[in-house]
Amino acid sequence: MSVFDEGRKELMATIDEIPDEQGQARISIDSWSVLEVLEHLVLIEHVITKQSEYLICHGEDTETPDHPVYRSAKRYPVVDAPEYVRPIGRYKSKDEAKIALQQSRNKLIQVLEEVDDPSLLEKRAFSHPIFGPMKLSQWIDFIGYHERRHTDQIKEILKMHRPSA
Repeated sequence: MSVFDEGRKELMATIDEIPDEQGQARISIDSWSVLEVLEHLVLIEHVITKQSEYLICHGEDTETPDHPVYRSAKRYPVVDAPEYVRPIGRYKSKDEAKIALQQSRNKLIQVLEEVDDPSLLEKRAFSHPIFGPMKLSQWIDFIGYHERRHTDQIKEILKMHRPSA
């Protein structure tokens, strides 16, 4: 199983453990809630899908080095998300967020399955805010690592809000 699939599997298992009343839980007043973390993941996947779809059809081949995208799984250092992938509170329940996650994943898979020449995923790239230009194939791995990072964040939030025994 790829990191892309594993990251989503771990995320969905964690979502299933979230009590409905903890969807708005936060670690601090200026941190994201559980539902906002999930919204962020949907936004990221939408951006990657749109960019991939465009570049597969209209992009130019480019030489791009591999990047250590596995580092995206680490919770620290904290990285500020670009404005265009910051949550605004779209989801009111974990079920709503799960549906959005599934829809975004389905769209990305559809785009990838329609690629006539899979080598394009190695030849086309767009910029990541930290790594710089990154191959489409690495963006797919990034999703899995990035979801692991935020799965750990969700677990941390839930741990902070666990009722004392």
